[in-house]
Amino acid sequence: KGIKVNRACRRLHFLIGTVDRAPNGTEIGSFKIHFADGQSARIGIHYGTHLESWRLDPQKPQRSDLQPVWIGAMGSSSTQTNWVRLYHLAGENPRPEAPIATLDFLSAHTESAPFLMAITLE
Repeated sequence: KGIKVNRACRRLHFLIGTVDRAPNGTEIGSFKIHFADGQSARIGIHYGTHLESWRLDPQKPQRSDLQPVWIGAMGSSSTQTNWVRLYHLAGENPRPEAPIATLDFLSAHTESAPFLMAITLE
């Protein structure tokens, strides 16, 4: 909570991942935008729409409609490589002229636990 922004923007970009799975369409988290004038808005994070589990099985077919922006190896051994992935979520700011004071990154407390790696404003 309380990630300082202190500027206006038209879009917000998030580099995100999630641990474990959830049924497609499940809201697993959100970003709450707090504007400097006291108003707020939110951007939902939905499993299967914006991201899938960060663990990647290269033997399974990958969805063409949901592409990770980063794939890397974690915990490689001589017998197994664990592949992980991160996704990009872009959210339109509903009030691009209004300065954003802070952002909150919130979990919906599902089995699929989202995590945030980076935020960029446009």
